[in-house]
Amino acid sequence: MRNTNIRFTHHALDTMARRDISTHEVLLPVFQYEMRYHSPSHRGTPTPHAYVYQRGPLSVVVDESCEYLLVVTVLLNA
Repeated sequence: MRNTNIRFTHHALDTMARRDISTHEVLLPVFQYEMRYHSPSHRGTPTPHAYVYQRGPLSVVVDESCEYLLVVTVLLNA
């Protein structure tokens, strides 16, 4: 089982606030995802430890390179 210690970047917290998305809504896809996939790069920059967790209308980008899960950003699925 993955580490359950989770932290959020300032960007993720700002995005959540602007979109009125709660912490609970973000954690649900991380622990009960419908789809999870590796995201090896973002805009040409390597992101070897980034994974996207999707559930319903939300996608959560998580960096898994540390001893904790770092929520990088939250996206609304189109």
